[in-house]
Amino acid sequence: SAPSTFATIAAVPFTGGARTIPVIQEVTTLNLDGGASNQGTIRYISQDANGQVTLHAIEGIGTGTDEHYWLNTQGDNTLSTIESFTIFNSPITFGDQSYDGNPTVDFRILEGCDGVATSCSTEVGRFVDDSNVIGDSNSISTNLGEFVNPFRISFSGNATPSPTFPVVFDIRDVCGTQFTTHSGTMYVMPEIGMVEMTNTCSDSNPNGSTTYYTITLSNTNISLP
Repeated sequence: SAPSTFATIAAVPFTGGARTIPVIQEVTTLNLDGGASNQGTIRYISQDANGQVTLHAIEGIGTGTDEHYWLNTQGDNTLSTIESFTIFNSPITFGDQSYDGNPTVDFRILEGCDGVATSCSTEVGRFVDDSNVIGDSNSISTNLGEFVNPFRISFSGNATPSPTFPVVFDIRDVCGTQFTTHSGTMYVMPEIGMVEMTNTCSDSNPNGSTTYYTITLSNTNISLP
């Protein structure tokens, strides 16, 4: 599930005041094998008039803290800079987000930023993702009906902890506590968003495993076309 509520992020690091960022709090949870504990992400995102999604900060689920983990490109080399990153381009066109030798999304995650006037304390990991629009000729069946010709987008990437994950960087990398890789396909209707996603998550831990899962849209408060 991925409910979203409007929120603000207060006390943005290094701004020297009570600056806030208007955002959407996106909460995504996975209940694996019917267990009692949930895994997932709390991400603070913004979305422009075209639907482009920008990620500003990450928060832990079930960590007992409301600490925000901020982002930049340099990690430990520059702990006094925070940045936001486009994680989904819109409008969607063929060739958009295509692999050109550099990942579409590549950022470091920083902790110890909240309440610190001049810098964060350390880098806790790196997230990389690349995607490519590869077609729009499939039909996807869901509980809400059949969606005709959604955009088919392939993706692959990885999450690297330093040294272990304090929070889940992305819902596609929940299968392990060390270096993980993810790859799969998502189907997106511009009017609705993602209607289905398949993903393979592999853990580099010698005792780790590979997890396969499929997420399909079951409900929405957005008017269907």
